[in-house]
Amino acid sequence: SGHPLNKFSEELNLFANASTENLWQKVDQIVNLGGIVGQLKKNKIKKGPNEGKLMAKFVLDDQYGSVDVVVKSRGEAGTPLRASLEPRAATMAPLSVHSDGRGTLSSIPAASRCARTSR
Repeated sequence: SGHPLNKFSEELNLFANASTENLWQKVDQIVNLGGIVGQLKKNKIKKGPNEGKLMAKFVLDDQYGSVDVVVKSRGEAGTPLRASLEPRAATMAPLSVHSDGRGTLSSIPAASRCARTSR
């Protein structure tokens, strides 16, 4: 039992430099935050220069809390989202932390995805 991330504690100790517990101290910085993807919603951008590209919003949960994350599309046809964001997947996410408490994610490198968990 316990939190689904507990089985990844070694990886989190090696690669994560933030948690939701101390994210407020990292405003305007890019951090590596490990967590479980939850409440995932993917959409196509309807207007502007990125019209037709994919974007996503999700909640990233760790052992201490959660943070709202926005994934903005940068490449052709939403390239960053092709890294297959899935609900209940454990991941290490490079986030740009904003003063309103949310994070922006550019992409999820394939090597940073840990595993799908059951929650």
